[in-house]
Amino acid sequence: MIAPRSSFSMPKPLKNRAFVLMPEMITGLAIVALLAGVLCVAMVSERKMDHRAGQQLQTLRLAEATLTAMQLGKPKPTQADAKIEVRDLGSHWAQVDVTIGSEHTKLIGPTTRPGGMP
Repeated sequence: MIAPRSSFSMPKPLKNRAFVLMPEMITGLAIVALLAGVLCVAMVSERKMDHRAGQQLQTLRLAEATLTAMQLGKPKPTQADAKIEVRDLGSHWAQVDVTIGSEHTKLIGPTTRPGGMP
């Protein structure tokens, strides 16, 4: 008796293996490109945040220097690109508003005399 023929057959060896690996290579390159793009975006946003934090610190230091000058009875410090406003809150207290570029800082503290500045 003849054995029934099986529908399963052994795969034939491929002559060109690069054709089989091409989709994996393209997928790998796409993942690397995506990760490189994410890294670039993160670096740019970090640089912007660092610049903004520097401006915020600069406005805070100028407000502190202004309040200290008011407490010592000296003239307030000046900076070319800064706008400094002092507002009397009464009872030897003043509010210092400093604006540099788009950053704004308010600082409230005691002064040596009413009205703040000498």
